[in-house]
Amino acid sequence: AVKVGVNYVTIVVRDARGGEVAGTRIWPYDKVNVLRGMTVTGSEGERRIRLSKSGDLPEADKSKGCLYLDDIDTIILCTGYSVNQNMLSVELRRDFGDIEEELLLPDDWKMDHPLDKITGDTEPDAGYYSPRTSPDYYNGVSMTNPNMMFMSYNDFWWPLLAIDVYANILAGVCCGTVKLPTLEDARRLAYEESLRQMRDPLTRYYMDEYYYPFQKFDELTNAAASDGSSLSTAPDAQYHDELWGDLPVEIKAAYEAL
Repeated sequence: AVKVGVNYVTIVVRDARGGEVAGTRIWPYDKVNVLRGMTVTGSEGERRIRLSKSGDLPEADKSKGCLYLDDIDTIILCTGYSVNQNMLSVELRRDFGDIEEELLLPDDWKMDHPLDKITGDTEPDAGYYSPRTSPDYYNGVSMTNPNMMFMSYNDFWWPLLAIDVYANILAGVCCGTVKLPTLEDARRLAYEESLRQMRDPLTRYYMDEYYYPFQKFDELTNAAASDGSSLSTAPDAQYHDELWGDLPVEIKAAYEAL
């Protein structure tokens, strides 16, 4: 922020000791102010933020009221590992798996995956969108209020890579090099992506409350082992070229299809 010429930066830290921010003792150009033991609790108007004493300060005197920051152009909220969006209006919150939103599937929807031979044709019950396919967001940008953006790593196994990817996308939106679709197109793309994810066992496992494909794997592999068969676990065999022993043929085929 300082590199691109902001006038000042205020860092609000819930930890009364400053948390990780306390490790930086010198900030460039005297443009950075750190407020410890505070948390964002709301806004008033378009450019005014309300702060309150954090729960990290057990001695906080709530009768002293709130602190306000004025003339704010941009707000960056770091929610931590446990995503908390309570400081946002409901219409600005994004689905991170904690906000249930039904995914309506076509009447004739089928998963059509090799695992079906093992798990059977499980009745779908998708209770919410995955974080990447929140219906009113496109790559983290709110389509109902494009000034609201989320940069998260929920869809990646590698958080640092995900943050880099999303940072570049959101920077492109801010600079005008990344064009946003219409709200109608964004919802259509999100729905199509949701259907695609529902056909993948790993992502469907998180989207569908009653889909437990790996439980069936355990039952079959345990049954094979109880017959006195010598078997190595399929993941190890897949990645380390070990013998698969006497695993049932249908399990081998399903693992190869993942």
